[in-house]
Amino acid sequence: MTPSNEPSIAAAVSGPVHDLTDIRDLILSRRTSASEVVRASLARADAVDPTLGIMLDRFDEAALAAAAATDRALASGDAVGPLAGVPVGVKAILACREAVATAQSLVYDPELFRGRDAVTVGALREAGATVLGHTTMVEHAMGRPDPVRPFPVPRNPWDPERWPGGSSSGTGIGVAAQVFPAGLGTDTAGSVRIPASMCGITGLKTTHGLLSVGGCLPAAPTLDIVGPMARSSRDLRLMMEVLSPGFGTQAQPLAHRIGVVRSLLDPERGVAPLVAERVGDALSVLESEGFTLEEVELPEFDELVRLTMTVMIHEVFLEHERTLRTRWNDYGRSFRRLAVMGALVSADVYQGALLRAAELRAALTERFAAFDAVAMPTWPTGALSYFANGGTPADQTNVTAAWNAVGFPAISLPAGLAEEGMPVGLQLVGIPGADATLVALGECLQRATRWHLATPPEAALHTVAPAIPDPDAGVDGAVGDAGPAVQALRAQGFPLDDVDAVVVAQTSRMLVG
Repeated sequence: MTPSNEPSIAAAVSGPVHDLTDIRDLILSRRTSASEVVRASLARADAVDPTLGIMLDRFDEAALAAAAATDRALASGDAVGPLAGVPVGVKAILACREAVATAQSLVYDPELFRGRDAVTVGALREAGATVLGHTTMVEHAMGRPDPVRPFPVPRNPWDPERWPGGSSSGTGIGVAAQVFPAGLGTDTAGSVRIPASMCGITGLKTTHGLLSVGGCLPAAPTLDIVGPMARSSRDLRLMMEVLSPGFGTQAQPLAHRIGVVRSLLDPERGVAPLVAERVGDALSVLESEGFTLEEVELPEFDELVRLTMTVMIHEVFLEHERTLRTRWNDYGRSFRRLAVMGALVSADVYQGALLRAAELRAALTERFAAFDAVAMPTWPTGALSYFANGGTPADQTNVTAAWNAVGFPAISLPAGLAEEGMPVGLQLVGIPGADATLVALGECLQRATRWHLATPPEAALHTVAPAIPDPDAGVDGAVGDAGPAVQALRAQGFPLDDVDAVVVAQTSRMLVG
């Protein structure tokens, strides 16, 4: 069948687009060299990074040296790894031996993991990958960037005035803008899948515990995972076979059944009409490939999101409690305002959330076991304007966060373009351990479509974009009593200013009631 949005995608596929697998094959066949590929990646970064804010730290010298070593090994006939010479970007929350992982914050431990690689980064290097550098992210993996901080502001490659999704922003942008073909992100409440959807690439939130988080700065350890991001599902398979040896043998025989959560396609959930249409197109392709679509109920969805948010803000707060008291103004505004609300979550509420999440994990594993995956949008809209008032995320249905509480794997797959030419993601969720099945479903969809080959308009990558507006613009700090949440936080010694107080009061009602 021909999906209804194929003409717009055809316009976005301009010339050959090489994914990680293509580039690896070109290097191994010596039709190009690893050094040529890395030099091209660095030149591409020079050209587009001033607009897009992809790289936090570049490892040019080390990358060129690693590429030269790969070329020497190939010339000598020595064995090389399955990712030989392929350049990758690594989210700045993951340790790389060339630079300290800062999580794009002024508040970090400069000695933690110094000179070491995170376990997943080391696995990619052992397989021959060349690390180009640390990519930009949302501070400590929560909130939005603060434009007054001394860091690049990541921008959407399809429209630099828009948010690219986070927190693994730079890795998603870099893949979409063809600076590198793949990279690593982390996901605590959607941080791999949201930028994958908004930038038009493929991203996998792995089953909690499948990949090591050794060498990863913690956000919320109960929820945190490391996940690969790339142009295609076949690239994710190649990466996962390196990151999780034996991955190719983990897929169960397909049942050819996909559950569809229709309630998460409802406009009442804030789902844009064209997003629902594009997700429907993608599901129709899978149906034409032999999969049966069956509606499933998910009355627990809102509870799942609340559980993730409760656990996340509490655990993030515990990680940063001391420095929130002593270095409040060194944190970006969005992060500190969200993190401090973890102080409002009692130990009993937190423990109750963990127990309820375990119950739902068991119940949903049983309910979904007969399906290869359960389908829904990755995000209810395309990328919106950069900041909501107060620097906190817009009040949208967070379709990704539900699955972190229960540790389920989920993949975001490009599903075409929607409003104003912005990418849409189809999210497929599996039961724990179904990561390989999700990747196989992605490969099936991408063999039948070209959505994953769409690239941003080249002109957008070189635009001189206007400055991001200050997130506090229009927030009136002179509103008097900001409410019991702010009073409680100030009583605990947190130095909220008047604007902090207004934003925390507003956001606390949404997150903690």
